Amino acid sequence: MALCIIPSSVYAQGLNKIYFEGREYDKSSLLVETIEWVEWYNSLSDNLQIMVNYIPEDLKSRTSVTSKFEVLDSEANKVRRI
Repeated sequence: MALCIIPSSVYAQGLNKIYFEGREYDKSSLLVETIEWVEWYNSLSDNLQIMVNYIPEDLKSRTSVTSKFEVLDSEANKVRRI
């Protein structure tokens, strides 16, 4: 059995991080509502995440919209971002 010792400062830094769509964010740079939304979003299955059509504003300014949030506009016959 291997034992790995992690300095408490590294562990504490990990507690201040949150992940959305494969990107890491410092919780201290986000609104409390955004952190709660990301935690909720991350708790959803992939099938349910695809159905979400909202991204908090403070995440929009820091991330590009991924293909998960692209939909086919059948009338215009093209893909548009939501």
